[in-house]
Amino acid sequence: MRYRGDSFYLKPAVKGKNKVRSPMFRAHAEDRRVQRALDLIQSCYDVPISEIVTSLNLSVSRFRHLFKKEVGLAPGHFVKRVRLERAKKLLKNSFLTVKEIAAFVGANDVSHFVRDYKAAYGHTPSEARKRSSHQLHHIAAGKKRLSP
Repeated sequence: MRYRGDSFYLKPAVKGKNKVRSPMFRAHAEDRRVQRALDLIQSCYDVPISEIVTSLNLSVSRFRHLFKKEVGLAPGHFVKRVRLERAKKLLKNSFLTVKEIAAFVGANDVSHFVRDYKAAYGHTPSEARKRSSHQLHHIAAGKKRLSP
């Protein structure tokens, strides 16, 4: 059975279901080397994979194989998911612009970041910010609103 690591409670993969649903990543790996890599990526998600591989004394191909076997995602995809989750939290809890958030989470190109965010969550970062502020406005006004 294949596993998808989007929630990192590792659920069975469902073809065509790639939306990020987790509140935050909680990854755990049996292999201590992969666990060290997960810890590094989650604490500092702009660390190049090449540095992680060097610190673990593994070849890039061996590391990718081990990582994908343990986590269910390639290292690059995992890093992207961590960045998108961090961006989602920042959109909800800060007043930073989308451009500032993209730079903060390590995205090199804002348009690529927006495209990846929309592919993962089904809406753009700006739409997410509007939804979040709209919900806060309703809560502050004492109105009940069902979440989308």
